[in-house]
Amino acid sequence: MQNGDICEILVNKSSGRPSLDWISIVKTSAAKHKIKQWFRKERREENVLAGQEALEQELARAGLRADVARGELIERIATRLNYSAPTDLFAAIGFGDASALSVANRIRDEVKHDKVVDFTKIGRKPALRKSVRRSSGVRIAGVDDVLVRLSKCCSPVPGDPIMGYVTIGRGVSVHRADCPNIGFMNATPERIMQAQWLTDAGLTHLVDIEVEADDRSQLLQDIMGVFAELKTQVSSVNAKVRKDTVAVASLTVQIRDLDHLHKLLTKLEKLKTVRRVYRVTKRERAAL
Repeated sequence: MQNGDICEILVNKSSGRPSLDWISIVKTSAAKHKIKQWFRKERREENVLAGQEALEQELARAGLRADVARGELIERIATRLNYSAPTDLFAAIGFGDASALSVANRIRDEVKHDKVVDFTKIGRKPALRKSVRRSSGVRIAGVDDVLVRLSKCCSPVPGDPIMGYVTIGRGVSVHRADCPNIGFMNATPERIMQAQWLTDAGLTHLVDIEVEADDRSQLLQDIMGVFAELKTQVSSVNAKVRKDTVAVASLTVQIRDLDHLHKLLTKLEKLKTVRRVYRVTKRERAAL
């Protein structure tokens, strides 16, 4: 084609979605970026799971337990790599934008720097091992002595219908039955296991909630007063006011069970100028 040529563009309206094959056809970086961006968003949950498993495999090859990549450590590494949250880092690994090996090497270096003990090299007494595994308050397939972790993507609490998903090197992850990632886990049904809460476990579980209200003085003070009244410990608080003057308070709190959570949400909804209060999953938070 030459400058000034007129061409007809035929559009297939039945397709409705791009193809990864287009990346090898389009010429501009902007077009390639748009195609990749569409697939990153469309397959985010699938990429998160794939990225987690790829990182777990690399950690196992490095002789590290997968749980060293939890909490503050993986959040710190995600921030250094310019990702807003660990789930964004996992999604990048799953899509191929980031290297699982490179992230695993960073974790290994951080573990050495922080002098974190690698528990795989320490002999553990059977009794201690069992007590640690039961600390989740969940029984998997009728067995208590199973390595269990409560998934952070949906933060289940006693009273929520739950299910277990066998991971690579990290035991069984427990999800709410309505977790946004369930659809992708159903692709490997052989890894799904029955799970149930142990009664009277006496544990608390971290849950993310958000409060939206018309901004006013002493709003945050009133919110914290509800937690004090219900004797609920708050692990973190982040408050901001949007351009429409709506205040949004994001809180991570320690919840005993579903009844405790419902009482808390009901109390918060009754506060002056509060518009809505809701439980947050990681997928919902990413969409805000």
